[in-house]
Formats: sequence, structure tokens, C-alpha cells
Amino acid sequence: LSFEESYIFGNSYVTMLEDGSFLLYYGGGNVFNTSSAQQDEATGQYLNYFGKPLQKTDEPARLYSLMRDLMHLVGKTGPIVISAWLMSHDHWDHIQCFNDFCKKYTTNVTVENAYANFASTLETFNANNPGGWRTSGLTNALSLVNGNGKYIKVHSGQVFWVRNAEIEVLYTHEDQFPGVIGYFNDTSTVFRIKYHVTDGKGNIT
Repeated sequence: LSFEESYIFGNSYVTMLEDGSFLLYYGGGNVFNTSSAQQDEATGQYLNYFGKPLQKTDEPARLYSLMRDLMHLVGKTGPIVISAWLMSHDHWDHIQCFNDFCKKYTTNVTVENAYANFASTLETFNANNPGGWRTSGLTNALSLVNGNGKYIKVHSGQVFWVRNAEIEVLYTHEDQFPGVIGYFNDTSTVFRIKYHVTDGKGNIT
């Protein structure tokens, strides 16, 4: 999903897996952000990257609509199932849409699990530009949607499967220890995802 219209800086990647469920990476923000946008001197309007007036977008609705479109494209019906939602760190421009999405689609969507390794307040003491959502915000949002989704805290070297996606954890902020985290972006978790074609029984074809 692209965020140029509203000058949001996060990312949101959506993959449909073989069974029609979705793997989401990040979620993006969900605000009308003018902090770094250029302002037109004549009109006073804030402009996006393309020199057009900023638009206030509903990112959870855009995300939901995209998944519905993808299901329709392959003839899938029924509720949306998000089998995994991966997140790097808890800056607003990566997790705000996730939070608002769970609040908005409480009964329309199933979220099975969220995967991350959010740093604690103690680990990021005096770090520059800290996030403030933390693990409790993630688990609270998960509790709003179907699926009894869990927060799964990942660690470097782990490899796990979600449907036909093989996910490897390459890095978490724990790998900096005993070094001190000076900048909050350094708490990001790095994933590598390989998508396999299978026979539906766990055998790679």
C-alpha cells in the first residue's frame, strides 16, 4: 500500500497465501500528517510528494478493501483471515493502522497471531525518538478481533512456518546487547520470508 497521498511514512505489505489467508508485514500509520509536507504559499494547502493537496485517508479501510479485492480476484469468499501480522518496531507509522484496523473490524476479520519483538521501556531508556505503544498495546488490539490472536515474541535465528510462508528472524534489538540502544529505529526486527508452492499437505512442490 502506498502512503504518498497523506504523507505517511510507514510501510504496508500484503501477501495472499495459498489457502486464501493473508500475511501482513507492518501496517503503516493512520493520521493526516503535515509535519514534513510542503505548504503551498498561495493557497496554504499542504502538498504531497506529487505536488497535489494532501488527502486524509482511512488506512484500515484501504487495507480491508485491498484484501477483499484480492480474494475476489481468485474467487475466494467468506471472512478475511490474517494468519500472521509481522511488525518491526512500535513507531506509530508502522503500527497505528494495525491498532485502528483491529478496532474497526472486530467481527469482520480473524487475526491469528502477531509476530514482533518490541523493546521494553528499560531497554530503550534515553533512546532517541522512542515509540510508546509497547507490547500491551499490541495485545489489547489483538483481543478486539476474532481468532484469540497471540503476540509471539521472536528471536534471532528462529525459523517458523505460516501456511506456505517460511519466515526467518534475522535480527532483533537483543542482538545489540550489551550495547546501548541509542536510536529507537535500531529496535527493529528483521524478517526474511520465502514463499513456497506446496501440495496443501505441507510438502513443497
